[in-house]
Amino acid sequence: MKKLILSTTFLIAGTFCVLAQGVVDFSNANWEAWPEATPPDRFIYLGSVAPGNAISDTAFTAALFEQRGGNWVQLGDRIGFYGAGLEGIFASDGIQRTLGVPALTATTLKISIFDPSGTELTPVPGLNYQGVMTNTPNIFPYTQAISVPIPSPTDTLMVNMRAFAVVPEPSTIALGVLGLGALLLFRRRK
Repeated sequence: MKKLILSTTFLIAGTFCVLAQGVVDFSNANWEAWPEATPPDRFIYLGSVAPGNAISDTAFTAALFEQRGGNWVQLGDRIGFYGAGLEGIFASDGIQRTLGVPALTATTLKISIFDPSGTELTPVPGLNYQGVMTNTPNIFPYTQAISVPIPSPTDTLMVNMRAFAVVPEPSTIALGVLGLGALLLFRRRK
């Protein structure tokens, strides 16, 4: 009787632990066991989503954010990109990110890309996970699945993530120089 009560208690406690907080595998690697028969492009590109533009500089980093109460909260540390041969793939550190919602509950995730100096790059408008044009293709919904009776490796993958491109944000100094040049040009004409 004691064994039955004890094992039932552990089974119930384990169930609540699994459902307590959702997790996500922060990786866009194409060798992951994606649930689709033909996984869509999930690479990260520089400039535009086109062959040859995938990020291959290992000094670039990616960060994962979750929207909580109208604010973006970073989940874990930034991770770097793989280099040549694995362009456009950020290197998973193997640590699942804990979400602010339980499994089976929808949340919104955002992937931000940073250049070697640590400056966040701006996403280029493109297609989102539904194939709709958007100004923020790096934002997508996520729900951690729970396969029964045995959890699947695909339960924690970012299945709604799609490829997107980023470009450097124009700096304030560059914009100031352009404005000053325009002023000088117009002053000369008068």
